[in-house]
Amino acid sequence: MNSNHRTAAPELAVSTWFNTQERPSLAQLRGRVVFLHAFQMLCPACVSHGLPQMQRVQSIFRDTDLQVLGLHSVFEHHAVMTPEALKAFIHEYRLTFPIAVDQPSEQGPIPKTMERYGMRGTPTAIIIGRDGHVEPLRHRRRHGHRRASCDTPFRPDPRFQRGHRHFSRVHERRMRARRACRLEPLSMGEQTMTTRMALALRHVHFEDLGSFAGPLRAAGFAIEYRDVSDENYLSFDPLEPDLVIVLGGPIGVYEDEAYPFIAGEIAMLQARLAGNRPTLGICLGAQLIARALGARVYPSGLKEIGFSPLSLSAAGEASALRHLADVSVLHWHGDTYDLPASTDLLASTSLIAQQGFARGNTVLALQFHPEAQAGAAFERWLVGHACELAAAGLSVPGLRADARRYGPRLEAAAASMIGEWLENIDV
Repeated sequence: MNSNHRTAAPELAVSTWFNTQERPSLAQLRGRVVFLHAFQMLCPACVSHGLPQMQRVQSIFRDTDLQVLGLHSVFEHHAVMTPEALKAFIHEYRLTFPIAVDQPSEQGPIPKTMERYGMRGTPTAIIIGRDGHVEPLRHRRRHGHRRASCDTPFRPDPRFQRGHRHFSRVHERRMRARRACRLEPLSMGEQTMTTRMALALRHVHFEDLGSFAGPLRAAGFAIEYRDVSDENYLSFDPLEPDLVIVLGGPIGVYEDEAYPFIAGEIAMLQARLAGNRPTLGICLGAQLIARALGARVYPSGLKEIGFSPLSLSAAGEASALRHLADVSVLHWHGDTYDLPASTDLLASTSLIAQQGFARGNTVLALQFHPEAQAGAAFERWLVGHACELAAAGLSVPGLRADARRYGPRLEAAAASMIGEWLENIDV
């Protein structure tokens, strides 16, 4: 690679350090590889994708000369993301690598180190070589069924060079355009323009993409929700979206007389699956995929609600679900299905044999809920399913306590799982 693409790494401008007795500088670390990761506590992609990645890097390269450094770069919500709040966040998420607080700027909301490096937001990862120069990032992006690789040299973002006012106008235009298209708001942490579309079919508002949203954006997907109440719910070409995600809901696939839209969803899925287009189903979505593939869906005779681990098949252990091994996942269903022909069983539990299946690299159906978030968002599940929980005689405080106990590990493992699956689908 042309050495002209490498730029000397600016020194860090930080105010406080955590997880270290010293105040490390890049000058002191010369001769070692530095993996610098900028994040914010309130950045969903940082929590679901960036920070777990940093923990994996730290673990894998623990016995080498690579130094992992975290940089809390706050450019919004300054009053909330204070050093004291960061201290509690570091403890809660068990982060052990040195973490610095980016020094605020007197010129505007963008902190000094973030401005020096021309970062476009969070999460941002930067590799600094042993000679103190920023290494060009090598990334691969899929174009259709063909992979194209490119080398992206480090260059300061011209938006920062032209001033913070311009940066704010650019961000506001992106936000307005995204709202006009009914897409989810872009986080400031998105480093590149999204080039692929993920269409999520939502049956009840609280069963959304949850912790999957961050990894989807990090993989280059823009997210559009279609709610079952929308007039244009199924008015799209089944083959057009790069990814279709069918979410959960408290109804049965066999209740199509009561809920006529079910027949439309099955027909859409049949056309999409016939074209072998990337499709993900969760709970009801998995059952709809099974039915679209010709399998029977029926009541299991019991309610499997709560957190418990999966038993992975050989195919499951060789798939992205390996990240969920020994992890208690959320189950919330009373129906099951027969394994469709030409698919691989991935997971089971002691109560329900069918917990997930795949067809090649493009179709993934999950009976359980790896996407469920265990924080305040979980309260929506408890309220939304109050009648079902009461009828089943289940303890709401018990479920809430289990969510706090198992949720953080599930979110991290689920982010790794969906991230790997997205890397390998053929869009």
